[in-house]
Amino acid sequence: MSGTELTSLGLEVGDAAAYPHTLRTTLKQLDDLFVETRLWSVVRRIVEIPHAAILTLPTTPVTLLAAPAAGLVRFVPYFAVETVFGAGALTNVDGAATLQAKLGTIALGPTLAVSELVATGADILVPVDAKLTSTKANLSAQALTLTCANGALGAFTGGHIANLLRVTFWTMEVPVGAAKAYAKVGAGANGTVQICADLTGVAGNAYTVEVKVGVGNDIAMSATLTGTAIRVTLGTNGGGTVDNTKNTATLIAAAVHALAGVSSAASGTGVTALTGAEGPTTFANGA
Repeated sequence: MSGTELTSLGLEVGDAAAYPHTLRTTLKQLDDLFVETRLWSVVRRIVEIPHAAILTLPTTPVTLLAAPAAGLVRFVPYFAVETVFGAGALTNVDGAATLQAKLGTIALGPTLAVSELVATGADILVPVDAKLTSTKANLSAQALTLTCANGALGAFTGGHIANLLRVTFWTMEVPVGAAKAYAKVGAGANGTVQICADLTGVAGNAYTVEVKVGVGNDIAMSATLTGTAIRVTLGTNGGGTVDNTKNTATLIAAAVHALAGVSSAASGTGVTALTGAEGPTTFANGA
């Protein structure tokens, strides 16, 4: 990855002497970001890879973090590689040699060109672009490793006993089954009502939501829950037709939110009304 490519990604690129400070500053910024966004389970970790393990990286991946405990899935939002090199340069290096982090056999993020990491203090910080077929098997029971592709040349040679690679990365581990099932009714930026099950897991997929038009004059809008079936009844005016003032997304979301076991919110300002029957729609994506 060239300096131009790094700059295009919004990453700081400068002379080698400036890199350590750049990395330390960025680490603090990312730590603050994760705290401010309340991603409390994000942990920063540092692993230093010694000279002997650097030489064998093309043939022997380095385990950065063992597989998570049973029942957890792991995400890696960012990682960085910083070099601390001694007097000797690496030899037997393919011109296209690259480093890459992996979860099991699944490649994470862009590759890092070994040619970028040739001076003390040089570092590259990259967001992980984990374009996975994101099954639980891809994210659970998998160790995080650093690998190296060195063409057909095999292990590196040369170097110096003082050389090391310092790998900094952030991980987040969440329980399997941490996703809540959800469904929506209505439409539009200000008229969609999102409803999700309060409990995580597949049990939430049993919920349904249906919108019906009230029958009669001056009917109040209401929401009821029978078992796992949510029914929203739209309010009517004195003539028996749907009354938009009674059926805004905000009002409906509040009525549904008051039900046991589910939560609800309206999109945007919530001023757009629901005007007709919908569903029943089955909740999905609980896992």
